[in-house]
Amino acid sequence: MIFLSACGYRFSGAGKLPAGVEKICITMLKNNTSETGVEITATNALIYEFSRNGVAVVKDADKADAVLSGNVASLRTETIARKTSSIASGRRVYVNLDLKMMTGSGRILWSGRGITDRETYQVTSGDVSSTDAKKKKAVENLLKRLSETVYQRITDDF
Repeated sequence: MIFLSACGYRFSGAGKLPAGVEKICITMLKNNTSETGVEITATNALIYEFSRNGVAVVKDADKADAVLSGNVASLRTETIARKTSSIASGRRVYVNLDLKMMTGSGRILWSGRGITDRETYQVTSGDVSSTDAKKKKAVENLLKRLSETVYQRITDDF
């Protein structure tokens, strides 16, 4: 362990928020997609990730050192595999986030546009509800990973 700390190695999530921020308010993201509820899932994933890493997440922006806000800019799916020319067997979903962290006075501490990731899911032929459930789970997994990415970018001061 001494060797690892001496060479500058650190565990993921060990970074600090910019400008001495200790308490953060994460506002409900705006949904610029046609996917109902994706903003709730994305916001909850961000709250979970910051809380999991020991950041105090508060509901009231006036009690926070900074506010993280933004939107789910896009969500799209594409077919990546087919059983036949008209029947899909696999799809990929992409989510794109635009976020910024600001102080109460309006100074931007961090901004990230076009934060994108993707997740693949299987299509159940003839069972729309099963396919929808798989897509929903893929979006949840994807937003969890995106939240980890956002936290790492903010704490690594990128």
